[in-house]
Amino acid sequence: MEVEGVTFSSNVKPVGSDKQLILGGAGVRGLEVDGKFIKFTAIGIYLEEDVLPYLALKWKNKTAEELGTAEEFFMDIVTCPYEKYTRVTLILPLSGTQYSEKVSEGCKAAWEAAGIYGEAEDQALEQFKAVFNNHNFPPGSSIQFTHSPASLVIAFSKDSSIPEKAVDVIENSVLSQGILASIIGKNGVSPLAKASIAERLSTLYFPELDRLAILLSGMEVDGISFSATIQPPGYKKEFLLGGAGFRGLEIEGKFRKFTTIGIYMEKSIISHLALTWKGKATKELNNALGFFMDIVTCHYEKFAKVSMIAPLSGTQYSEKVSENCQAAWEAAGIYGEAEAKALEAFKAAFKDQNFPPGSSILFTVSPAGLVIAFTKDSSIPEKATAVIDNRVLGEAVLASMIGENGVSPSAKASLADRLSQLLQ
Repeated sequence: MEVEGVTFSSNVKPVGSDKQLILGGAGVRGLEVDGKFIKFTAIGIYLEEDVLPYLALKWKNKTAEELGTAEEFFMDIVTCPYEKYTRVTLILPLSGTQYSEKVSEGCKAAWEAAGIYGEAEDQALEQFKAVFNNHNFPPGSSIQFTHSPASLVIAFSKDSSIPEKAVDVIENSVLSQGILASIIGKNGVSPLAKASIAERLSTLYFPELDRLAILLSGMEVDGISFSATIQPPGYKKEFLLGGAGFRGLEIEGKFRKFTTIGIYMEKSIISHLALTWKGKATKELNNALGFFMDIVTCHYEKFAKVSMIAPLSGTQYSEKVSENCQAAWEAAGIYGEAEAKALEAFKAAFKDQNFPPGSSILFTVSPAGLVIAFTKDSSIPEKATAVIDNRVLGEAVLASMIGENGVSPSAKASLADRLSQLLQ
């Protein structure tokens, strides 16, 4: 793009990054002075390419006008865990002190309003202002920011080129986001840059999301339906269906199915898994214990719905699961008093419960522990039956389904098949 004679290339590799970032949009910053609009700078915003499907999950098919008026859209750009790059090129001369003081004032006011201004932020602003001391920016020179999730990289150039080295790196994520928000946030100084981003991103098409929509459809296993998304008891956020299958046993030469199992997960787990498993085929994932244990142990929440095909008593179910968990813990050398108490609480939750065909046991697995709920059909109850604050138990219950000796190879195969396609 070209803005007021200033050219912004389609992609750039900024200081402090080893990635090529693409141009999201560009516009001027100006002010009305004595009835005349004075343009001071031209601003280009670049994005890591992976930001695009991330944004598309929520904003696909929105018009430029809808995006341009959606504060949340721009804050998703500001806060997403990807790198961004901002180039501010001067149209009129400006001193470093003038620039840094004005930006710092804006950031401080926004942080105080949000109740997040503390000592760390104060020190970051002082360091920010110090970087600009004794610097002057004639027309055509540039101030450059690389925004990472953890830090802000600052560089200067006498033209539009990318310098080899940064002037400074400030390790403060709030400042990194704050600088970008000061440009494209709620009160951002460049409405024209915002409009440009909205216009350009609204025209992008994401065919992979059409595939994602198909893959994230519901499933039916032995007449039991698993919806594409679900809200566990007490939760407002939706979990996505990862996969589903059945649990059965060979009895007197005949295979009998007892339960169906659906495994749901937070959306963020897909990006987490992609760090290690992107591009792996279904067979590779299905044979990789590490893949399933990454699902079990990651710091995201999971949800398992166990629906009955054959009737089962609560005692039968809890005793078998407890035996498996204890055996796994003893083999790993981690079975202690806390685990013994957790298993007793687990079995107590199932006491006096009976599960006819069609009824369900619901588990929400979080880093804090295990939430248990029951339902006589496929509905989700409003409240849980029991909460056991033991992370090892929560992970073990899920591992008993999809871990190394998990009771449902078909659920594992379903997870591997659906997720391998997403992780392409």
